[in-house]
Amino acid sequence: MEGSGQTPNAACVWDEAVVGVDGQRQGRGLIAVLRQIFFCMLSPEPGLGGAGKGGACAGIGLASDRPTHPLRAALRAGRSFVCALLTSVNCVPVFLVDICQLDLKVRYINYVTQYTAPGGIERIMVRKTTLTDTSTTYDSNTLDVLLSDQARALSSQLQAHRMELFPPKAQKTLRSFQIGEVAKILGLKPGYLRNLALEGKGPMPEIGNGGRRSYSAEQILELREYLDSNARNGRRYMPTRTAAEELQVIAVVNFKGGSGKTTSAAHLAQGLALDGLRVLAIDLDPQASLSALHGFQPEFDVHENETLYGAIRYDDNRRPMSELIRKTNFPGLDIVPGNIELSEFEYETPRFLASSDQAGAIFFSRVDAALEDVQDNYDVVIIDCPPQLGYLTMSAVCAATGLLITVHPQMLDVMSMCQFLLMMSDVMTHLRNAGGNVSYNWVRYLMTRFEPSDAPQTNMAGFMRSLFGDHVLKFPMLKSTAVSDAAITKQTVFEIERRQFTGATYDRALESVNAVNGEIRDLIFSSWGRS
Repeated sequence: MEGSGQTPNAACVWDEAVVGVDGQRQGRGLIAVLRQIFFCMLSPEPGLGGAGKGGACAGIGLASDRPTHPLRAALRAGRSFVCALLTSVNCVPVFLVDICQLDLKVRYINYVTQYTAPGGIERIMVRKTTLTDTSTTYDSNTLDVLLSDQARALSSQLQAHRMELFPPKAQKTLRSFQIGEVAKILGLKPGYLRNLALEGKGPMPEIGNGGRRSYSAEQILELREYLDSNARNGRRYMPTRTAAEELQVIAVVNFKGGSGKTTSAAHLAQGLALDGLRVLAIDLDPQASLSALHGFQPEFDVHENETLYGAIRYDDNRRPMSELIRKTNFPGLDIVPGNIELSEFEYETPRFLASSDQAGAIFFSRVDAALEDVQDNYDVVIIDCPPQLGYLTMSAVCAATGLLITVHPQMLDVMSMCQFLLMMSDVMTHLRNAGGNVSYNWVRYLMTRFEPSDAPQTNMAGFMRSLFGDHVLKFPMLKSTAVSDAAITKQTVFEIERRQFTGATYDRALESVNAVNGEIRDLIFSSWGRS
C-alpha cells in the first residue's frame, strides 16, 4: 500500500491496518486516512469521492451520485460524533464507514471498529449491515443478483461476528476447567487432585483469584496419562481402543431439520474427547453447522476440495482423508469440515450410476473406504449427516457401526420420523442386496429439546418408549437456555462458563449432556467387549 501513489481503499485499510498508542500506522497515519475517507463520503457534491471519478477515495463504490439518499442524512447527523472518535487515541473506538453500491442502489454499510488501549495494539474488525431498498421490485432476471448480494452481505456479517467473538485471529480457544469440573471428568474427588498438585505430581494447575486451581484441556489429557501410568486395581484413565477393538463410527441421522442433530453430534464428539477418546468429527451436511460450531466458517475457512467430498469424489482429484483433517480447540478431537461443495456428491452419483462406470455402482462404500486411511488414529468417528436420505447419508450409514436417530418428541416430528424410518428401511434393503453393510452394533433414538414440564412431550416420550423399548436412550437431551445461548456464540456447554448463567440452569444442561454422552459411551465400550 505504501509508495504506490494510490489512496488505499477501505478494504485494505481495515484488513491491514494496525494502530498503536499514538494512533498511527507504520509509515502512514491511519487516523488521517480514515478521516479523509469519511469526509469524502459525507461530501454534498455529487461527484466528490465517487468511484471511478478521480476523487480522493477513488476505488470505493459510493452513493455520491445520489445526494438525496436517506442514508446520507443519517451519516451527516452522526458526523460530529464520528469525527470526535477519529481524533481519539486511548480506549476509544475509531470508526470507518464504507458504503458499497450495486446498480446505483445502496445495499449495505460497513462499520469497521478499532479499540486502542494504552500500550496495546489491536486489529480492526468489520461489521456489515444490509440496507435493502424496499422500494425496488425484482423480476426473474434480477432476483439471483439480489439473493447473491444478500448472501455475501450475510456472510460478511457472520465473519465479522466471529472476529468479535474470537479476536484477533477469529480462532476458537478453550477455557480452563476448575478443579471440581476436572474431578468429575476424571471420576475422582477434588481433594485427590489438590493433593497431587501439592505433591508436585502430574501437570501443575494454574492458580487464579482466591487460590482457585484450574487445568487446561491439554493438562487434563496429561493428568489422564499420569494417572493411567500409576493406576492401581486395573483402572483405566486412558480409554483408547486396542488394536483388537473395532473403530466405532456413529452416524447421527434424521429426515427432519431442527431435530437437534448437529447439537447432539457436537456435544457427543466434544464429550467423548474430554473422556479421553480419540475422536474424529465429520461434517457431512452442506449447511456446515457442525463446522461453524467448531470455529470454521464454511465460506471463508473451507476451500475447494477440503471437505469429505475431496476423499469420496469420483475423479482423479480425490485426496486421502488424512489431508482433510483439521485440529479443533479440543485436544483429542479433530474434524473434517463441510461446506456447500458436499452437494456435488449428490449430483455426481446419479450420473455415475447411469453410466457403465462401476465407481458409481458402489457409492455406498466410499465413506467407509475413505476412513481406512485414518482409522488407526481414532477410537470413534462421529458423522453429522444432512437432514435428508440422499447419497451422502446412505454412504455414511453403510460406514457406520452405530446409528443415533434424533427426534423432538412432538407429533409432527414423530410423524416425520415415521416417514424417515419407512424410507430408510426400504433403502437399506436395496443397499444390503447390492452388497452394502447395514449391520450395526446398536441403534438408538435420542429425544432432543425435551421439556419434562410439557405434558404433550411427556406423553409422546412415553409413547415412543412403549413402542421402541430399550432402543430409546434412557436420558433425553433437555431443552435449555444454556445450550441455545451458547450456540449464539458458536459454542457448546463444555465451552461456556458456569458464571454466565444461573448455576441451576448451567448444571441442569451439563448434567443432561453428560448423561446422554455417558449412555453412548457405554454402548461404545460394550461394542468393544468392555464392562
